[in-house]
Amino acid sequence: PLVRQYKSGRVERFFNFPPIPAGVDPATGVVSKDVVIDPANGLWARVFLPPGAAGKLPVVVYFHGGAYVIGSASDPMTHNYLNGLVAAANVLAVALEYRLAPEHPLPAAYDDSWEGLKWVASHATAGAGAADGAEPLLVDHGDFSRVFLAGGSAGGTIAHVMAVRA
Repeated sequence: PLVRQYKSGRVERFFNFPPIPAGVDPATGVVSKDVVIDPANGLWARVFLPPGAAGKLPVVVYFHGGAYVIGSASDPMTHNYLNGLVAAANVLAVALEYRLAPEHPLPAAYDDSWEGLKWVASHATAGAGAADGAEPLLVDHGDFSRVFLAGGSAGGTIAHVMAVRA
C-alpha cells in the first residue's frame, strides 16, 4: 500500500520523498522557483526556466503522479524530470501542486489543479512588470499561444480532466 489511514484519521505514507528545494540545478542549469498561488488552501507551483532563456517559450503545465495520495511538485522524480525536460526542450514548465487524498478526497485534486491552471492562464493578459501578483518568469518568458498540459500517472488523468474542462 502507498498509505495507511488509521481509525483516528491519522495518515501514514510509506513513500515520503524528501523535497528538493527550488534553485539552480547544477546538472542542467535550469532555474526553478516556488510560487504561492492560494495561501488559504496551500496551493503552490514550481516554475522551471531553461538556462539562458530569452524571449517567449512554450509553457508546459505539469501535474505530478502518485495515485492522488503521494508525490509533489518538489519530489525528486518530478523535480529531476522537469529539469531535464525544460533543458532539452527549451520550454518553461509549471508544476502545479494539489492537495492529496485521503485527507482531501477527490475532487480536491481536480479543483486545485483547475485553480492552478486558471492562475497560469491569467498570465496571458498580465503586462510586463505586472503588479497584480503575476509571476515575472511567466509574464516575461511564457508564450501563451503554446500551452501544453502533461502529467505522470494520476497527473496524466488530471491533465486530461483539465483539458476537457477547459
